[in-house]
Amino acid sequence: MPHVSVIIATYNRADLLPEAMHSVLEQTMPDLELIVVDDGSTDNTAAVVAPFLADGRVRYWPQANQGWPGARNDGARVAQGEYLAFLDSDDRYTPEALAAHLAMFTQQPDLGFTVAGYAYVNGAGQTLGQRTPWLEGGGLDLAGWLFNCYGMPGAVLVRREWFERVGCFNTNLIMAEDWSLFLQLAAQGCPMAWVRTATCLYRLHAGNSIRRLTDHLTGSLGALDLVFSRPALAPAVPALQAPARAWVYVMFAHKAQAANDPRLAQEWLAEALRLDPTLAAAKRPLLLETWLTPSVEWAGPLEAYSRQAAASLPAALQPAPAELRRLLARLAMSRFFRAAAQGNRLAASHALRVGLRHDPAWLANRGVLAYLARQAWPGRKPA
Repeated sequence: MPHVSVIIATYNRADLLPEAMHSVLEQTMPDLELIVVDDGSTDNTAAVVAPFLADGRVRYWPQANQGWPGARNDGARVAQGEYLAFLDSDDRYTPEALAAHLAMFTQQPDLGFTVAGYAYVNGAGQTLGQRTPWLEGGGLDLAGWLFNCYGMPGAVLVRREWFERVGCFNTNLIMAEDWSLFLQLAAQGCPMAWVRTATCLYRLHAGNSIRRLTDHLTGSLGALDLVFSRPALAPAVPALQAPARAWVYVMFAHKAQAANDPRLAQEWLAEALRLDPTLAAAKRPLLLETWLTPSVEWAGPLEAYSRQAAASLPAALQPAPAELRRLLARLAMSRFFRAAAQGNRLAASHALRVGLRHDPAWLANRGVLAYLARQAWPGRKPA
């Protein structure tokens, strides 16, 4: 019986599927099985998978098209591993991905779920950025998950017992079925932990399902409805329903703005403000910082995107010039600290210059001073 079962649900991705399969079979932790669920593909997926079947760890499961939730569930039903992993057919694991997840389960035997970071890559495989969700300020409890989908299928590992306990992926959701699963796990008190490294390469390309913004928004709201319809929620949770729905609208308004659809962006932002008026008051700084942050695919200067995004805000939300400079500095310094932590000196230096140009007060920050000292005296330990 394999320790881990990796399920790849695929539909007409014969060109990308081999990379995903190789990334599973080349794991440093070889005690696994790979189940490829062919969800009614009409291309040459079967022929692409055929050579891999010589590896006894690979199983091919063709079926009529059901969509991602049903295909993943079918793969899980025939899986034999104690742990379940779900890799999208256009993504890839890093070589030590599963070993990193399992190490955390070994350290904390009561865990049911682990969440790692992931890198964004473009169609050519070039790295665009990296997500480190443990640095985003929330916790792995229900309150944290309600306002932030920390994970994606290729960056998590779930104990089979917990996957079955929450009812698997919800097949009534067109999209956001992964976030719905994570929310249900959190709602039932599944013990969770971070795996503080990137375990997946998440490919951004024209075929990503996340590009279907309206469907994704509908699915995300449906995932929230499922959580808040649960009986016996903790007393403080029901009051989070409107703010959580509002934040979903904020996030998708931001995506629509980045996708050059200002009409949809304004419509969804207005709905967010209707659901949670504090977004224009106490939560205004968080809203502005989110709105002014470019998507990971943005290749131009930070200032160009942020100033354009600020101009698209309703008059009541538009930052004053001094406030905009402070916000630009915060965004740049966030990039600086992230790049410095990843050892990317070029990106860190560029972001630091931008941040200090907009707000020189950051020069007094202890983290900035420590970084500058390390660059001036490499190898020297701080006093």
